[in-house]
Formats: sequence, structure tokens, C-alpha cells
Amino acid sequence: MRKEKLVTRTFELTQVDVMMCNTVTAEISHVYPVYVGTMDNDKALKVARANIEDDIVKVVTATVIDTRTELRGMTESQFYDNSVLLPPRKAGEEND
Repeated sequence: MRKEKLVTRTFELTQVDVMMCNTVTAEISHVYPVYVGTMDNDKALKVARANIEDDIVKVVTATVIDTRTELRGMTESQFYDNSVLLPPRKAGEEND
């Protein structure tokens, strides 16, 4: 049996230390999400606020801990099963 080909992609990832405050209990906590893309502390704060904050939990600070590159992949059949059909590319359109 032949080995199935892989579809691969390289990701730039940023791990962030997000300090949050629960406005009901006044409890301070930290979470360490990993976001796709590279960012500085200001961008990390904006992304963390958009993804974490709600009426009770408020983001206080976000500090970039680490940036790294990961190569990820899946077999062609896994890719086909999990992908969505896109419209055909127009002539001259860039391949992202």
C-alpha cells in the first residue's frame, strides 16, 4: 500500500499571557492562549479583548510570551473530508 500524500502548511504562532479580572468576584487569573500570526503586545491585547472579554470578565493586560513556527499537515483524504468547496480562482488572482 502506498503512503498517502500530505497537505502541509506552516503557521506563525504567538503565545500570550492574558491577565483577566472577574468583575463580580474581583479574582485575578491568567490564561495562555495561542493565536495564529505574529503580533506585538498591543495587537495581542486587542485580540485577547475580542476573544475573551464579556460582561463579567475583563482583560487587564496581554503580554507576548513566545512566537514560534509550526509545520502542520494532514493526509489528502483528511483534507478533502474537512475542507469546503471554493469558487474557481480568477485569472491573475494570487495564491495564498
